[in-house]
Amino acid sequence: MKSGLKQTSILSLLLMAQFTLLQPALLAAEVDDSRENENDISLAGVLKSFNQAYFKRSDSAQFLSENNYRFLFKKNWDESSSLHIHYALFAIAHGKGLAFQQSTQWTKSRYRLVDLNPRIAPKSDSTNATLLLNQNLDRLFYQNAFDSMTLTLGRQPISLGTSTLISPNDFLQTFNYTSIDRDYRPGIDAVRAEINLGEESLLDMAAIAGKDFERTESAAYLHFQSPLFEEYLHLYVANFRRANLIGASFVASLLGVGVSLEGAQVWPGKQGTDNSQSPYFRSTIGLTAIPHSDLTVAIEVHTNEAGTDSPSEYGSLFSKFAYTDGGLFLLGRSYFSASISWSAHPLLSIGISDTINRGDESQLVSTSIEYNPFEDIVLSLSFLNGFGQSSSEFNTDRSRLTLGLKAYF
Repeated sequence: MKSGLKQTSILSLLLMAQFTLLQPALLAAEVDDSRENENDISLAGVLKSFNQAYFKRSDSAQFLSENNYRFLFKKNWDESSSLHIHYALFAIAHGKGLAFQQSTQWTKSRYRLVDLNPRIAPKSDSTNATLLLNQNLDRLFYQNAFDSMTLTLGRQPISLGTSTLISPNDFLQTFNYTSIDRDYRPGIDAVRAEINLGEESLLDMAAIAGKDFERTESAAYLHFQSPLFEEYLHLYVANFRRANLIGASFVASLLGVGVSLEGAQVWPGKQGTDNSQSPYFRSTIGLTAIPHSDLTVAIEVHTNEAGTDSPSEYGSLFSKFAYTDGGLFLLGRSYFSASISWSAHPLLSIGISDTINRGDESQLVSTSIEYNPFEDIVLSLSFLNGFGQSSSEFNTDRSRLTLGLKAYF
């Protein structure tokens, strides 16, 4: 534990020292950036550090430090066409015995035709490594806005569905309930067209490329949005990794409360020689209220036909299509989620959320505080804790304390 804490502390101190040393250069870059904007080129960046302590009831605490440097480049040719490039470096230090897979920052999409080698150091996949350096070319796309259509080519973020916490139609989901940093959704390689049909109707479609354009690695979808009774109806049709999806969602406002109804049915295709995967249906009913300008309350009820009510069967789910390729991470069949977000001060916000697995009666509670001491600096503190039996989904081994720093330049 001491070794992990020492490495984490050293890396965090180096990070802060680098930021301090870089401040004059960053200020100069801002001046240079104003000149570059005249030539329609902009440069920016984000530096993030998340220092985490994992607590286990039967073991000592373990530590992990994740530091993310993201560089953003944008080139505008005119008001309608632009090129976007995001490149990220991840420096991750953790104590021995803490799996690298527990890293919450290092998340990438599988839908990529070609990609950089993510590992910079060490070159081997040694399980004994406690300091890792990774890279991610996360955005590389060209976008052109025509009179009634926006065309996007290349590596880009795509988000589907309308629910706040869990969207059944979002087969591209890459974050789960333990993800800390959700600011940038991992980019995927796609050709996307968003066509304005008039009267607030939209046709959104994309062809998504995976490795070698293989059907088992690629996807395509069609999303239609149309006003209905002064509200919005969304229809989805998709094929991903040989599976078919048909879904819909309806978004409305009732007595000042936002209402979202969403559902999707998935039919897994034949996966190699396995043709035994069962279809599954998922749904989410969500309510969002803003009782005060500084307070937001959200509630969702989620059903997951791919899951199980028996904790003893949780392990077997990870071999099923829904969890290997369908973007699912919740193991149960029925959930209730509630969250509260409060802006206590223009510089301070507090959030609390609770997710309950109604099958095994376990729950996951998250509390967070964000403080914005300077214009481009955000400090955060969060605690994630599970309650339930040792065999339950949100058991007491899932406690995590995180101290975060975000700096924008």
